[in-house]
Amino acid sequence: EKVPDRILNHCVETIKSFPSFQIEKINIKPINIGNNFHWEECFRQIEQTRQSKKINPTDFVVLLTEERNIDNWFAAFDQENNSKNIFIQTSEWHDYIYTNQVHPVTYEIIANVMQAIMYENTEKSLEWTHEHSKGCMNDFCGWKPDIQYKLKTAEICSDCLSILEKTVSEGILKDSISCFDKIRLNVIGNSKYFEPPSYEESFFSPIAIT
Repeated sequence: EKVPDRILNHCVETIKSFPSFQIEKINIKPINIGNNFHWEECFRQIEQTRQSKKINPTDFVVLLTEERNIDNWFAAFDQENNSKNIFIQTSEWHDYIYTNQVHPVTYEIIANVMQAIMYENTEKSLEWTHEHSKGCMNDFCGWKPDIQYKLKTAEICSDCLSILEKTVSEGILKDSISCFDKIRLNVIGNSKYFEPPSYEESFFSPIAIT
């Protein structure tokens, strides 16, 4: 399903506002990955697009899609092939967070590029991903509502920051943090105008007044 232009345009314009980032929206024919797609097929088709468009192998290609994937992740990069290909789901964010989906999608673009640079291999990914959320870019967020915590802190913990300082330029690191902070302000400022995330509907209060 086609991603609305307003999401694409917002992501591009937000990221372009930071001088260290170069980003371009590429219009392509729809990639037919289907709902509950497998990562391997998605990354294969992104790579085909990269080849057909003659995109430099050192550049990142990010596919925004409304479709869900079989592992139910909001985003992932092709770590197995080290190909700088990324997918990000643009739908269903309202189920977990009080904000317009343009903000978490923009966050995930920057975060996945940074993580793809940071993680040299699968072992490093497992080592540096935080299973228990601490408000860092590298929180795993197995409990999806923790995504809201990550966006509202907009932080990179000291351990992860020390690794990134060795792997990315100072300008990219500073602009990434600034972009995260801009998103944080939008998430905090807009939350009161949105309906509660749908996961809260299943909550119950342990307190009863009789």
